[in-house]
Amino acid sequence: MRVELMTAEEHDRMTAYSQGITHYVGRLFADLGLQPDYLDDMSQEERAAALDTAFDNLWWMVLIELAKNDADGARVSISELESKAGTANLADHMRIPIEYGDRARNATDRPFATVFAKRAYIDAINQRDGEHRLGATAAIIEAPLRAETLNLDASTKRGDTPPEATTDTTVVAVIDNGIAVGHDLFRRRDNQSGALIRSRVDFFWNMDAPKDTSAAVPSSMGRVWTREDIEKLLDCYTSNGLLDEAKFYDALGLIDWRRGLYSACAQRVSHGTHVAGLAAGYRADEDTGETRRIIAVQLPTTVLPDTGGSQLKTPLEQALLFIATSLDQYKCPATEPGTTKTPPLAINFSFGNFAGPHDGTGFFERLIDHEMSKMNQHCDGAALMHLPSGNGNLARCHAQIALNCATPKQTLDWHIQPEDRSSSSVQAWLPKEAVLNGSLKLTVGAPGSVNSGSVSAEQNAADLLLTGGGFTLGHLSFRPPKPPTDRGCFVLNVVPTAHPANVGPVAPAGAWTLTQQESLQQILSHLLLRLSIGPADQETADALIQCVKEAVKTINDNLAFTLEELLAKIEAV
Repeated sequence: MRVELMTAEEHDRMTAYSQGITHYVGRLFADLGLQPDYLDDMSQEERAAALDTAFDNLWWMVLIELAKNDADGARVSISELESKAGTANLADHMRIPIEYGDRARNATDRPFATVFAKRAYIDAINQRDGEHRLGATAAIIEAPLRAETLNLDASTKRGDTPPEATTDTTVVAVIDNGIAVGHDLFRRRDNQSGALIRSRVDFFWNMDAPKDTSAAVPSSMGRVWTREDIEKLLDCYTSNGLLDEAKFYDALGLIDWRRGLYSACAQRVSHGTHVAGLAAGYRADEDTGETRRIIAVQLPTTVLPDTGGSQLKTPLEQALLFIATSLDQYKCPATEPGTTKTPPLAINFSFGNFAGPHDGTGFFERLIDHEMSKMNQHCDGAALMHLPSGNGNLARCHAQIALNCATPKQTLDWHIQPEDRSSSSVQAWLPKEAVLNGSLKLTVGAPGSVNSGSVSAEQNAADLLLTGGGFTLGHLSFRPPKPPTDRGCFVLNVVPTAHPANVGPVAPAGAWTLTQQESLQQILSHLLLRLSIGPADQETADALIQCVKEAVKTINDNLAFTLEELLAKIEAV
């Protein structure tokens, strides 16, 4: 026990400070509307059952790969997908977003579709007869949806007025996060008052915003704001020529600390505003700005931390669909009297994606190709999409190796940074050429006390947990080849190297090693292939055998058994 000597005045001053902080925190919690957790008074078994029920009722954003019909090879349409769910008594566990219009719902060439699904529907897809019964080849679970943003019963009827357009109109669409649509670069002056209360943003979809069933443009999640909506807010929160940005962006749902989400628009700078300004920003007095209209889509904040892009798939697909639908609302005068046309479109999507095969067969490439080709088919003007390049330090994030008889094993160092509160992931993609079953393996070595481990390239999926100190710190797996990429892939995921509460488990920082090596079976295949080219003279054969000897010695350094007997048979040949 420690006794502090102080005067009564000092004691009262310290007590006042403590009480002041207590009252401030208490009032802050009251303003946030925090309530006691109903799980607090439950036993462990009751809590587990309650959480399980909660997961059953949770809606997830799911990417469905649509199956092909056996008769004609055409894809199952979204309408058929919905019908099959009803036939399987799963209609209450799956919903189709209203962003799909009749044209998209009935298309038979769409490879993917986004649905909102509960666990019962996801489990049904994973059953052996899921593809035949439900029309879904695979389901990729993206992210859970917050109840306040989800509008499952949204109407498809629009109540907005088509935006004004001229023969010089060009539309710039921005897909990002933290798009400050009230920035001066996106506004025009009012003809009468001279205030910056006219907006060039015709449509703004905030996927993070709470739903509003009275919105002029309905949406399945979040809220869509039209130019008229934005201008009403600009007029409401502008006083003496200055915009009260805090209230304006709070009204748009871009700043809301009660949701516990990071609010980029609350900062002095934001990525979405920066790229939108570069793509579509004009000073209020520039004449060109009058004909440069804007469509903006705010991606969900929850998908941003994943640099691999695994949770961007469905939001991007929905964003492109929304842009295509919004573009149809523009009616520019055409050369023929009394006819209209859609204006040219330029889309900016400044998000990098480190994951995937990066050979044109990955999801993002196929998604963008499909959606942009559809836009160009149905738009009178050209539709282009701008993607980022050069700002991802790719030289430090990509490597390429080749294994052969001379070098059957190669090791790469993978440096994981200290004090990193995000998980780390690396992928090793194999070539399209057939890789024999079990002929290649990846071995992971880690600093510290984490156990090393290997996974082989097999016809079936394989995985391994990496542990240290009694905790699981990593997961190594192999994904077999499948269309359309037709390339196998090793995937290593590692937990963060730091925790905000300074507790474990955390992974050791430093140089991890990734060793790819071919097995004896693959080495022999190389040898036989080389000899089959023949005829080979004695010198060539000796060189080949020596190559195999060295490769076998390398393998023996990593295996618990020897291969002398097999080597003797090779030499006898």
